Amino acid sequence: MKKEVAIAIVIGLFLGLIVTFGIYTARRSSSSVQKSAEMLASTSPGNPNASPSQNSLVISSPEDGLITSDKELQVSGTTEPNSFVFIFFGEEFLLEKADATGNFSTRIPTKAGPLLIEIRTLDESGNSVEDERAVYVGDPNNLSSAISTTSASPRPSATPRVTASPRATPAAQ
Repeated sequence: MKKEVAIAIVIGLFLGLIVTFGIYTARRSSSSVQKSAEMLASTSPGNPNASPSQNSLVISSPEDGLITSDKELQVSGTTEPNSFVFIFFGEEFLLEKADATGNFSTRIPTKAGPLLIEIRTLDESGNSVEDERAVYVGDPNNLSSAISTTSASPRPSATPRVTASPRATPAAQ
């Protein structure tokens, strides 16, 4: 009986040490992965000592809360030069590229009713920023009846959100 108890204690200690070592190894590797990701996010590809510039986005058109009956809508603004600009609207999206001065402009088709336009940019350093605009497409005189029958609730944002990703480089087309 004493022999079985001693064997059970030794096996329990051995299993406890294995589990403890596994937890220690997992924590150590996850912290090194975290440090590597932070290091990649804080350096630019050309100069390892430089910190990345923050991507900016200023949407000049359309205005938030715009009411229009146009069949197409002009989406324009400025961002970092040569950034990719993703424009999401309804169930569709467009991919544009900002010019050398950072300007972008395109026209999107519209359908009657509320429309949430989300614009995201991705610069060469992998920094991303997004902003959105809520637009109503239809007859401004029938706006009150259309809103009471609509279940869409766009969530306009007053400030753009900036996220940094560790080296997301878009492929050129």
